[in-house]
Amino acid sequence: MNRSGSEPVADVDWASAYAYLEEQQEAILRRLADRLGRLETEVEELTRARIRAVSLEVEEERTLHSVIEADGSDLSFAFYVYREDDLRWRQPYGRSNTLRLSPEEPGRYRVRGFVRRGTESSPADTRVSTTVTLATEGT
Repeated sequence: MNRSGSEPVADVDWASAYAYLEEQQEAILRRLADRLGRLETEVEELTRARIRAVSLEVEEERTLHSVIEADGSDLSFAFYVYREDDLRWRQPYGRSNTLRLSPEEPGRYRVRGFVRRGTESSPADTRVSTTVTLATEGT
């Protein structure tokens, strides 16, 4: 008997037992790495900039009002405003998801909204755009 009061273990192949334990640890680590990779992909997908809607309305007779509704974190927004097919005005990327503009000329106006993550342009940024069309009053 040993000091713990139990019989000593005989005939144990400790090298094989240790090798088996290492194999099991490596399998667990591979599964954890795989799960972590999938979680990172899911987090990236959840935080990716994504436009849900771009609205365009006429307010107070001649003021165009546009709002970008988007999902994601740390977003910046930009707007391009067209009269007919001519680009008439650009609002560069900024934190505001709203545009108010009072064009001087009547006609059909279209707004194009853009969204990206962060304030700096980089290959990691996601750019999403959509287009809507609305006639201003008086046309």
